[in-house]
Amino acid sequence: MSIINGYGHPVIKLISVDSDIETEVTVTLPLTNSGGLIESYEVKKISHELISLNPEAPDIINAQRILGYMITFTLNYNRWIAGEALYDSFKKIFEAAKAGWKIVLQPRDDAPWREFEVILANETLELGINKGGRFARTHRLPVLVFRSARLEPELKWFPPQYESPGGGTGLPLEGSEEA
Repeated sequence: MSIINGYGHPVIKLISVDSDIETEVTVTLPLTNSGGLIESYEVKKISHELISLNPEAPDIINAQRILGYMITFTLNYNRWIAGEALYDSFKKIFEAAKAGWKIVLQPRDDAPWREFEVILANETLELGINKGGRFARTHRLPVLVFRSARLEPELKWFPPQYESPGGGTGLPLEGSEEA
């Protein structure tokens, strides 16, 4: 398989800022439709154009320093999503965001080391039902948009078939009973 950063379900951790109530709620979202989970990276950088003032040796140098990335995560459920998933997950996410809870996104549950503190970046939320009226089985149109809450210094990309950060060969440790 040649997929980077995992392929599993998106997971949202909602963390209360009020210590008197439940401190963390985990919401596992269904896999996205054909629109997929899109990660958009806005490169944040300092750029300068340095122009030589020497008329005998005119020169222009472009210099930049990349500071990090602001990442937007778009989860498209625009073709279909079950009502239970909408009610049990989207509603919780929007209510937690409204209450000021901290939101942590794990884009794929098979890459749990890849987490981002995010804000809910939706400006709107559309909701419709698919054909069938009262016999319709799914809804359509909702798209969830999250944006990293702070500058990410690294892309946090991992190669295909990556098991976990920290390295190792997967072989038993020398001197252990398994060796």
